[in-house]
Amino acid sequence: MRRSIKHSIISGIKRKRGLLVLNALLLAGVLPLLSARVAFAHNIPNPTLPASTTSYYAATMNSQTFYNKGCAQGRNSAYYGGPSDGMVILAFGQPAYENNQYGQYIYDANYSFHSTAEIETVVESYARGFWNCTPWYGPLIRIAIGTSNQGSITNYAHGAAWATMVRDVSDFVNSQPNWATQISIAGAGDIEVNWSNIARMRDWIAGYNSVSGRRPYYDFGDAAGCYPYNGGSGWNCANGWTSEDVWFKTYGAAPAQSVPEIYFTTNNNVPRIGGQWQKLSLYAWINHGHTTIGFMGTMAQYDACGGYGQRSNDRSCWNNGNPATGIFTNRPIDAIGQLLYKLNNNDPAYHGDQNPPSPCTSPPDCHRTNRSYIRWSTDISKGLR
Repeated sequence: MRRSIKHSIISGIKRKRGLLVLNALLLAGVLPLLSARVAFAHNIPNPTLPASTTSYYAATMNSQTFYNKGCAQGRNSAYYGGPSDGMVILAFGQPAYENNQYGQYIYDANYSFHSTAEIETVVESYARGFWNCTPWYGPLIRIAIGTSNQGSITNYAHGAAWATMVRDVSDFVNSQPNWATQISIAGAGDIEVNWSNIARMRDWIAGYNSVSGRRPYYDFGDAAGCYPYNGGSGWNCANGWTSEDVWFKTYGAAPAQSVPEIYFTTNNNVPRIGGQWQKLSLYAWINHGHTTIGFMGTMAQYDACGGYGQRSNDRSCWNNGNPATGIFTNRPIDAIGQLLYKLNNNDPAYHGDQNPPSPCTSPPDCHRTNRSYIRWSTDISKGLR
C-alpha cells in the first residue's frame, strides 16, 4: 500500500494506538493488496517496484547493535524513502547443536555457536529498536529469523526448535502494547540446493511444521541447476534435486513462502535467475492444480558483495568461483525487476484468463505478457557486526 493511500485512510488519527485495527489487518493480510499467499495482481499497467530494506548476515550477538539496526531501518522506512511495508531477514548461519542446545554457527570470524535463546533475545532487541524509532503512523515491518540447510544438524529436531523460537519471538511482540500494529515475526531459511540432500531438507521442514502455532518461513534460497540454466534439463536441478523439491521448499510445504535470491549479473543483465524461478512457477501451474508460486519478495546481495558490477574479492560473490562468468551483485531494483520481467513476459500462469496458451510442452517455454505485483524487496548486508 502506498503511503499516500495509508495516510488518507488514517487521516485524523493522532495517536499511535489508533492504528491497531488498520495495521493488524495489513499485517494479517486481510486487505486484498497485501494477501499473504497472493503476491501478484493481474492487469496492473505500470507496476511500482517497492523500496528495499536491508537484511543482514549476523556476525555479532550484541543486543545494542541489533537495537541500532532496527532503529535505523525504522527511521529509514518512516522518514527517508524506505518502504511503508517492508520485510527484513536476519540470517544467523548454519544449524548447530552444542551443550544440549540447538542454535547456529553465526557469521563471525570464529563461526561461534549461539543458542536459539540468545537469538531470540537479539531479535527482540531489533524489534524494540524499530518500534522506538518509528512515528505513530507506521511503518510496517515483517522480521524473518533466518537459518540455512548447511550441515548435518539440518534435521527434524532443529526445525522444531527453530519454529518454537520464532513463535516465542512472535508471542513477545504481540505481548507488547501496540507493537503488533506495526511488527510481525516469521521464520526464514536460506535453503540452497547444493547445501544438503533432499531428505535433510524435508526432515527440517517437517520438524518446523510440527510446532503448534508456528509462523510461516520465507525461503530465500536458490534454484541451482534448475531449468533452463546451469546445465538443467527437463525438471531436474543440481545435486539430485528436482523442480518438485525446489517447489516444495519454497512454496509447496505448508509453512513456506518464497523470497528468492536474484543475485546474478552477467551477459548484459539478461535475467537468467529470474527465468529459473519463472519456470518453477510454471512447473507449479502444470503439476499442482494451476496454482503458481506467489512470490512475496526478492533478495539481492548488492551490499554484501561490494556494489553493482564490482568484481569483489569475496569468492562467494563469483559464479562458480570465476568472476568472468558472472558476479552476484544485482541491486535490489534489478533483482525484483528481473523476476517481474520474466513473469510478465514468459509465464502463462500470470495472465488474466488463467488458461495457459497452447501448445505448451515440457520443459515449457510459453510466452505471454502481463503485469505482476511483488510485495517486498530486500538487500542483504554483512554490516551487522
